[in-house]
Amino acid sequence: LKEGELKIQDPNVQKVSNMVESQRYARLQHLLDKSSIFSKLLLKKMEDQMEANKKESLRKKRVRKRKNGDDKTKDKSTEISNSQDVSTNIKMTRSKSKKRKADEENCQSTETSNSQDVSKKNTNIKMTRSKSKKRKADDESCQSTETSNSQDVSKKNTNIKMTRSKSKKRKADEESYQLSDFMDSEGKLKKRPRLETSSSIQGKNKDADKIK
Repeated sequence: LKEGELKIQDPNVQKVSNMVESQRYARLQHLLDKSSIFSKLLLKKMEDQMEANKKESLRKKRVRKRKNGDDKTKDKSTEISNSQDVSTNIKMTRSKSKKRKADEENCQSTETSNSQDVSKKNTNIKMTRSKSKKRKADDESCQSTETSNSQDVSKKNTNIKMTRSKSKKRKADEESYQLSDFMDSEGKLKKRPRLETSSSIQGKNKDADKIK
């Protein structure tokens, strides 16, 4: 009775309660709509996954069948390829051995040619050294001969000068000495003065000392 009285007495409270109930119903409807949407999406995803799994299972079966057939063909092809590989390997080994032999022969020929070249170079070096030594010896001998020749020429020149000076002195002496120097006014030879020797000079010196 009290509640009824309150409701009758308060119309505003009824309006508020009606608003609250309407809001609750709206929220519930919204939630139901969302749940229905999510359920639809989940159903689509489940169906898609089932279809994908079926396709994968079929694909795997096909692949297995192909693998089984391919394995048989592969076994045959591998046998053939192995035999071919063996033959090719044998051919490759033979060709490699031939190449090695050819390379060894080429190396030996190059070594022999190099040794010959080295020997030729050494002989050329020895020849050049011997030639240079000969040239040096020839130059030294030429220098010694030139020095000896120059000494001989200088000696000859000195001898010529000495002979010329002697001849000049003789001519001068001959020109200075004349017969008139040795003749008197009467035409007689003059007496030569005695030459003082060392003994006479010593005797004179002794006499002078005694006088003193």
